[in-house]
Amino acid sequence: HWVALLQRGNCTFKEKILKASAYNASAVLVYNNSTEKTVKMGHDGTGDTVAVMITEAYGREILSHLERNLTVLVSVVVGQRGPTKNINRGSLVFVSISFIVLMIISSAWLIFYFIQKIRYTNARDRSQRRLGDAAKKAIGKLTTRTVKKGDKEIDPDFNHCAVCIEGYQPNDVVRILPCKHVFHKMCVDPWLNEHCTCPMCKLNILKALGIMVSPPQNTSQTHTF
Repeated sequence: HWVALLQRGNCTFKEKILKASAYNASAVLVYNNSTEKTVKMGHDGTGDTVAVMITEAYGREILSHLERNLTVLVSVVVGQRGPTKNINRGSLVFVSISFIVLMIISSAWLIFYFIQKIRYTNARDRSQRRLGDAAKKAIGKLTTRTVKKGDKEIDPDFNHCAVCIEGYQPNDVVRILPCKHVFHKMCVDPWLNEHCTCPMCKLNILKALGIMVSPPQNTSQTHTF
């Protein structure tokens, strides 16, 4: 029994193996001729002849022994799979688990963020509704009257309405604020609904009338009037 040692190249793997089998070789070792890596040899149709590829360095080491007329004993056995695939599989499992954990954390954070945003928006809306109700209540307590001929508001030297910048005419309905500033009712009411302050002196009509607005709950921002 003998084992053929052949260098890769010049002909196909199949041709090399069949040629060695023709000389009754029990097995064939093909060593690479350009790289330390081995490749998958395609050698269909070579029967039961055992054929394996080895690295160039390994092949030349065996060849150097043969050139010195030394006998080289070769044992070809079925080996075990190397750890490379297990390592790759473990890495794949680790990356997959890490990705899943990251997705869970990201999803939880997004859910928490949107819940907090919804809670804040609801609290802000409730606060605005309370402020709007308080503003309507305060406006209802303010004095209104209809301007008549001879009233001081008709005097050219009297301040014009600071909202529409127009003077007062007989039969105009005016609103008198706690700070004694006078405005057209139809001009100042929308302003008071939104700002709750005098357009001229910025007096807070809610404070002036003793109307308190409770601060919103479950939110980090509060409003005090």
